[in-house]
Amino acid sequence: MSRLITLSLITSTLLILIIFPLNSTARLHPGDCRPTERQALLNFKQNLIDVADRLVSWSADHDHGDCCNWSNVVCDSVTGHVLELQLSSTSNLPEQAFSGVIDSSLSKLEQLTLLDLSDNAFGGIPLPSFLSSMKNLRVLNLARSGFGGSITADDQLDNLSNLRYLSLQGNYIKVETLEWLSSLSSLELLDLGFLDLGSVSDSWLDVINKLPLLVELRLSYCQLGQVPEFLNPVNFTSSMSVLDLSHNNISSQPPFPKWVLDLRSLTYLNLANNRFQGHIPEGIQNLSSLETLDLSWNSFSSLSPTSFSSLIRLRLFNLAFNNLGGDLSGAMGDMTSLVELDLSSNGFQFVGGIPNYFSTFCNLKLLTLSDVRLKQDVNQAFDVLSRCPANGLKTIRMSNCQLFGSLNISLAKFKNLDTLSLSKNSISGPLPKSLTDLGSLKYLELYSNKFHGTLPTRFGTLTNLESIDISDNLLEGDVYEIHFSNLTKLWMFRASGNLLRLEVGSDWAPPPQLNDLGLGLWRLGPRFPSWLQSLKLLNSLNLSNSGISSHIPSWVFFNSVLYSIDLSSNLLTGPLPFISPITSILDLSNNSLSGTITNFLCYKPKEDKMTQVLNLGGNRFRGEVPDCWGSWKYLEAVKLSSNRFTGSIPWSIGTSVFLDSLNLRNNKLSGHIPSSLKNCSKLVALDFSGNELAGTIPAWIGENLRKLMILNFRNNNFHGPIPEQLCEANSLRILDLANNNLIGRIPKCVNNFTAMVQMNDSGGTILLSYNGTGPFFETALIMIKGKLSEYGSILKLVRSIDLSENKLSGEIPWGMTRLEGLQSLNLSGNLLTGEIPEDVGAMRSLESIDLSQNQLSGEIPRSMSGMTFLSFLNFSDNKLSGRIPSSTQFDGFNASSFAGNLNLCGLPLARNCSNVPAPGQDGIGNGEEDEGHVYEQWYFYVSIAIGFIVGFWGVVGSLALSRSWRYGYFRFIDSLWYKFRTG
Repeated sequence: MSRLITLSLITSTLLILIIFPLNSTARLHPGDCRPTERQALLNFKQNLIDVADRLVSWSADHDHGDCCNWSNVVCDSVTGHVLELQLSSTSNLPEQAFSGVIDSSLSKLEQLTLLDLSDNAFGGIPLPSFLSSMKNLRVLNLARSGFGGSITADDQLDNLSNLRYLSLQGNYIKVETLEWLSSLSSLELLDLGFLDLGSVSDSWLDVINKLPLLVELRLSYCQLGQVPEFLNPVNFTSSMSVLDLSHNNISSQPPFPKWVLDLRSLTYLNLANNRFQGHIPEGIQNLSSLETLDLSWNSFSSLSPTSFSSLIRLRLFNLAFNNLGGDLSGAMGDMTSLVELDLSSNGFQFVGGIPNYFSTFCNLKLLTLSDVRLKQDVNQAFDVLSRCPANGLKTIRMSNCQLFGSLNISLAKFKNLDTLSLSKNSISGPLPKSLTDLGSLKYLELYSNKFHGTLPTRFGTLTNLESIDISDNLLEGDVYEIHFSNLTKLWMFRASGNLLRLEVGSDWAPPPQLNDLGLGLWRLGPRFPSWLQSLKLLNSLNLSNSGISSHIPSWVFFNSVLYSIDLSSNLLTGPLPFISPITSILDLSNNSLSGTITNFLCYKPKEDKMTQVLNLGGNRFRGEVPDCWGSWKYLEAVKLSSNRFTGSIPWSIGTSVFLDSLNLRNNKLSGHIPSSLKNCSKLVALDFSGNELAGTIPAWIGENLRKLMILNFRNNNFHGPIPEQLCEANSLRILDLANNNLIGRIPKCVNNFTAMVQMNDSGGTILLSYNGTGPFFETALIMIKGKLSEYGSILKLVRSIDLSENKLSGEIPWGMTRLEGLQSLNLSGNLLTGEIPEDVGAMRSLESIDLSQNQLSGEIPRSMSGMTFLSFLNFSDNKLSGRIPSSTQFDGFNASSFAGNLNLCGLPLARNCSNVPAPGQDGIGNGEEDEGHVYEQWYFYVSIAIGFIVGFWGVVGSLALSRSWRYGYFRFIDSLWYKFRTG
């Protein structure tokens, strides 16, 4: 009995000691915060900058100072130790972010298992050195918190052997090595996104391979550059579930990392935005657990029809923006789990349109097939997509898919649709009435089709609409207030390029959220719409070609948020008002505005203007271009063409170092080109044509403006030679120096214009983009086929050289024939001599060639017979001779193309070639005749050589070998000389 009592006392004592430890921090209330840790938190708070006062509860007075009840603190309910600090901020609410200093007192939280300081703003301070002492940490989240400094081999993270979750993503930390990772053997998640790992001193993959428990690896935007093809063995094969190597510019050598295909547990694989090329490996199908596969924005060029046959669990599948082609009609039939599918911007085609098996994709929420060749009636496409009983599609994007027909199928089954994009197709007919059944619709894009008819009045019932773009169709008729009556959420309405007319009162109140309004080509005039004043959030306005003939109200330019204004091609009159400094794009071209631009340009000269595009071309402005460009430092495109400006080009215009395009065409400007323009190294287009500029063409144009695509100095008074340095501008596509006083030779280095050697661009325009504020498309006046025309939409395809009407001399340089992409060559009206280069036929892309009014001689090269694109030719008024080549290509030219060459003969000239050898008889023919002629020439010259050798050595050899013959020979010469002298 005594033993039982003794055992009971010992047990009770042990329980008391366990519950109430014999130390200085013993408390009577289990779970209360420990005093040392409370003080540590208070010290930590004291060094933080907490603008939003999020830690107001952290005080000795709050809840009796029990830190376990403070916000963002989690304690052990028994021991009272602080286990978690959850101090992340909301990334889209920067005013809530913490800043300041991380106090080392946190190291006293010895039992801390989770520390989350993500999405804060610590201003580049280094990682806290005390982190290495917090050995119980399992979760460390420092993502996007503004930490800086560097991580070295002996740094502060290598002791955290219990760490399972580590995120340093989105900081400014320089990583010199990753060797410290090898000691974090318990890591399950590692996110180093946006940290530069391009220059780490060790192989990142070898180090990460030492983490056998790794489940999730995220290394996006890490500048990895290259990924090893093999890794043997792969230690994390059985555990890895998430792998993100996106946005790393990973090269295509080796073509694909084979070790990735061994990660059979992967559910998420993101390799987007790299440089992988070639074949998508069939081994992808072995990753049968994949739910997300993103291979977009690479250069994959082919795939096997079975590459994805086993990926039946895929929910997100993205192959957008590759070079993939071929038929996908039977490639994805088993992917019934798909929720998001994006195949856009490839060369794919679905033979017969969207395949019927798409009707089994009943989980699909997002479908993007833009730039996929469907070649299908739009009704058939929607019929397939509508067959699921409970259609859940929320997004359909099928722009530029070669869809046709009239959209008259009922869209009522797509009741969940919030985004519909069918732009850039050939869909015709009226806008479908069933559009108004899409009650959830927020974003509607139907631009660049052939829709006709009127805008349905029931459009106004789509109360959730936020964005509409129906630009560039064939719509016509009247639009009334009722069309917008219930569109209170509408922030974008673009309908330019239609023949619509707005019939509203002057007191009309448009949707109040509108910030992007495009009504170009509508009938709005003649007065400027006064209802625009009610749009306080308007930041983009297009009223081009809308029949407005009034002055511009000053309130337009001083709208506090309006950054893009296009009022071009109206009948606007009066002077140019002042401009708000925040306006980024201003297009007032092709109006009747008059006066000077001095007040406009020089207004508040110390105030920086944000303007990037300034287009005042095609007006009636006069006077000098003022020298006030210093405050317009962000300009990227300036167009002052077709006005009445006089004086010189101001020096300060060269202070706009971001200039891409400068167009002063068709004014009366004089003087020299200011040297300050050499600072504008980003210039793509420089057009000073149609002025009275003088001096020599500066050599620095070629030396400094290496990105120039268009250089047009036509119709000026430039003199002197064409500088050799101009050849350094090898991006030139259009070079026009015609109608000046240039002398000397054409530079031999013209073959350096590599942009004219090949046609590398597939089409489109020269688009100059301006930081998302809108596009500016370059135009140019070019003389081709004897006609001066303005090129815009196909300017990117044009390659032209025009040096006509100067005083250039010498021969046509042979290097010019290397420009195989050149389409138009005009060297007429000069003093050129010599022959037309024999290999001119190598310029296969030439459509127009004018060498008239020179002094060229010799024959027309017969290689020109193969120039199949040539449709304009003028060789008149030269000294050419011989037979005009006979070919299908030359048969289309008339006699005027060869007039003024006295020794030319053959069709289309009246002079026949009866006395001129035909091809094959004059050494210029083909086949066996040419070969025989060459042999005869060779035999003739060999015979001459043999005769010379026999004759020479027959005389000289005899004299050398016989003394008596030598004496006799010289006595004979002496006697002849004596007779000559004595007469």
